[in-house]
Parts: sequence; structure tokens; C-alpha cells
Amino acid sequence: MLLNDTVASIRQDIRIILSTSKGEVPFRPNFGLSPELLLDGQANDVDIIYAVVDQLSRYEKRIRINKVLVEPVGVGHKRITIYYYIIALKTNDILTLEL
Repeated sequence: MLLNDTVASIRQDIRIILSTSKGEVPFRPNFGLSPELLLDGQANDVDIIYAVVDQLSRYEKRIRINKVLVEPVGVGHKRITIYYYIIALKTNDILTLEL
């Protein structure tokens, strides 16, 4: 049960971090990916990958990022696949999100 709870908690936190706009959380002005700014067509995939790794490295200390892939799925939308290692469980996991 601990395994499932930990994995679910980490996945939920990743979703929250990546779907939150910077400045949206009081007293944490740098928290969040600001997907609306990255997905407006001005940022390239490398910028998006850098921002994802930066945010998850800062705010989700229970994981280590192995790889991030970005794929276009339509105008203003990207599919982001995150490959990461869960430190406490000593296991790898993958999460795919559409932003």
C-alpha cells in the first residue's frame, strides 16, 4: 500500500507543479511551470524540458529526473513524458501529461 500511495502522491505533485502558473501560489513566486507561457509557440522544446527539470528538481525532492520528452499534439498543446527515479522506493516511474 505504501508503494501505491507514494507513487500516487508524487504523480499528483508533479501534475500540480507543472500545471501551476508562476505567481499563483502565495509566498512562492517561482513555483510552477507557467504552461500558458511555454506553450504559446514562443518556447522551443529544449526550453520546455529545461523548465520541467528545473521545477521538478526544486519542488519534488523525492525524485530524480532521468529524461524528459516533449511531443507536439496540436496548436498550443504538448505531450510531456517524464522518466524519473523514486528515491525512497528505489524504483523508476514514467508519467505522461498533456499541457
